[in-house]
Amino acid sequence: MTAGSVRGFIFDMDGLLVDTEPGYLESMQLAAHEQGHKLGSEFMLDLVGRGGDKSYALIRSQLGTGFDMQAFGQRWPDIWRDNTTRLGIDTKPCVPQLLDWIHELGLPLTIATSTHAEHAARTLELSGLKHHFDAIVTGDQVVNGKPAPDIYLRAASLLGLEPELCLAFEDSVPGVTAASSAGIRVVMVPDLKSATPHAESLAHSVCASLCDSFTLIEQLTAGSR
Repeated sequence: MTAGSVRGFIFDMDGLLVDTEPGYLESMQLAAHEQGHKLGSEFMLDLVGRGGDKSYALIRSQLGTGFDMQAFGQRWPDIWRDNTTRLGIDTKPCVPQLLDWIHELGLPLTIATSTHAEHAARTLELSGLKHHFDAIVTGDQVVNGKPAPDIYLRAASLLGLEPELCLAFEDSVPGVTAASSAGIRVVMVPDLKSATPHAESLAHSVCASLCDSFTLIEQLTAGSR
C-alpha cells in the first residue's frame, strides 16, 4: 500500500474507541469469585482482543472442569450491564473528533470487534458512537475470531473495498495479527498491554493514542479525497 491509497477505515472497539476492557475483565473476575474461583490480573490480560470462545477456552483450562462455565457465561454479562447502566461508557481520547474528521473526508468507517453483537450495540449506544459507522462486524458473525483474518475480511467486504485499500486500528496483539493476516495495513494503539516486538513488526505504526493518528491518516488518504 502506498501513501494516498486508503479509502476506508476499520476500527476495533473495546480498548481502542471506548474504555471498556477493564470493565469486561472485572465483571469476569467477579463472576468467577462468586463461584469461589480467582482469575488473576495477569491471566485476564491474555484475554484482551480474543473472542468469547477463545476466552472461555482459556478460562476453562485455567479453572478446571469443576468450574460452571454456563453459569459464568450468564452471570458476567449481567454484572457488566449493571455497571454500564450505572456508570456509562467513556470514549478514549480524541475519538469523537477523529471520527467526525474522517466523515468530513468523505471516507467510510466500520467496526470489527470480537465482542458479541448485543454487547457491541449497547456499547456504541451508551458511548454515543453508533451513528459514526457505516457497518459493524461482531465476533459472533464470523466462524473464526481474531487472530484469524475473517472479521477483517468481512469488514472490508461490507465497505466494498479490497483489503489493501483499508486502514485498520487495533489495540491488541490478536487484533493486529488478524488485520495483518487479512492484508490490511494496521496501526496499533496499545491499551492494557504494551506492543510486543511481533505486533510492532506487523503494524504499519504504533501510536500512543488515537490523538497521534491525524497526520498519518492525512498522509495515507491524500489521493483518495
